Amino acid sequence: MKNADKIKLFSFDVDGTLTNGTLVLGPDGEAYKFFNVKDGLALSLAHRMGYKTGFITGRFSKIVGARARELHADFVLTGVENKIEALEGLLKEYGLSWEEAAYMG
Repeated sequence: MKNADKIKLFSFDVDGTLTNGTLVLGPDGEAYKFFNVKDGLALSLAHRMGYKTGFITGRFSKIVGARARELHADFVLTGVENKIEALEGLLKEYGLSWEEAAYMG
């Protein structure tokens, strides 16, 4: 990745990015997710190193919020229809430019 040394914020979609893509639906419609602990360790370490970290996902999920708290994520945005606008808002909030952000989705 060109200019990776400029990155200050890492944001991720959840389903199929931080999970294996499997959704198990509970009786009340809650989608259970399977997270990879290695991804979690990497995010936790990035946060400890001073990077802004978090999730931007289209689904509403208490599970995503719980995982974000476990990893000490700086932000978790759920139910997002336009992820570009959401990321743009985060960049303004943190005073960062697009060149300082990485998104995986």
